[in-house]
Formats: sequence, C-alpha cells, structure tokens
Amino acid sequence: MSEPRKIDVAYADGHWLAEVDFYSFDCPSLMTLIKTVPCLLPDEELIFIVDQSTVEDYVAAEAQFAEASTKSGALVISSVDV
Repeated sequence: MSEPRKIDVAYADGHWLAEVDFYSFDCPSLMTLIKTVPCLLPDEELIFIVDQSTVEDYVAAEAQFAEASTKSGALVISSVDV
C-alpha cells in the first residue's frame, strides 16, 4: 500500500487553492475542492492539509475547515496536526 498523497491547501481572497501535479484548483469552498481533486486522482488516498494560520486568521475558513473535517469523508487536517 502506498503513502497517502498530501495536498497542501491555501485560502486566499475567499477562495481555496491547491496545486496537484500540473493542475491548479481554485474553488469557492473547501468542500468543493475536496470533491474536485479526487476526480483527477481517483485511485489515490489523499490528505488535505490546511495551513493552521488560515484556520486561525479567517472566520469563514475556520468554519469551512470544521465542516470539511467532519462531513466530507476525506482526511482534512491542519498543518499543526502533521
């Protein structure tokens, strides 16, 4: 079994951003990003890593992080948890 692929996720100007291989993702919510990225990598286990400062500094990002962590079915952690 291979290691899960870590996907670093950033929050900027109300958008969630990630780069995977040669693809860039810009989604309006963290849940949308979490649903979109696996379409590119259907056979890989993914870990979405959100920078802890994002969660601490933006109320909207913190709420989306909490929702995604509990409801998305994906492994979503903050950089402090790594």
